[in-house]
Amino acid sequence: MDYAVVISAIVLGLSVLATIAKFLDWFVHSDPKTMVRTTRWMLLLLVLACIPLLVLTIANQQWPAAMLIGAGMLIVPTLLKWRAMFAPLRAAFDYFRPEGPAVRHGDLGRRSSP
Repeated sequence: MDYAVVISAIVLGLSVLATIAKFLDWFVHSDPKTMVRTTRWMLLLLVLACIPLLVLTIANQQWPAAMLIGAGMLIVPTLLKWRAMFAPLRAAFDYFRPEGPAVRHGDLGRRSSP
C-alpha cells in the first residue's frame, strides 16, 4: 500500500476523533434549550436535504430507495410533532415578516355604533 494512503487514513481517523471529542464537549457544556433548538434545525435541514435525493431516486427509478427516503421524511416529523419540527422555520419567517398595524385585544369583534 502507498504511504500517502496510510497517512491520509491516519489523518482522517484523527479528524473523526477530534470531531467526536468536540461534539461531546458541546453536549456536556451546552444549555438544554440550545441543544433542542440545534436538534430541530438539524432535523429540518435533514428533511430538506432529502427532497432532492428523493427526486433523484425517483428519476433514476430506484423505487426501494425512494420509498425508504419518503418513509423517513414522514417518520421524522411525525415522531417530533409537526409544530416542533417547523418551529425554527416559522421563527425565521416571523423575523422577516413586516410588522402590521397594532390591534388592541379589547376591540376585537366589537362594532362601533354611529
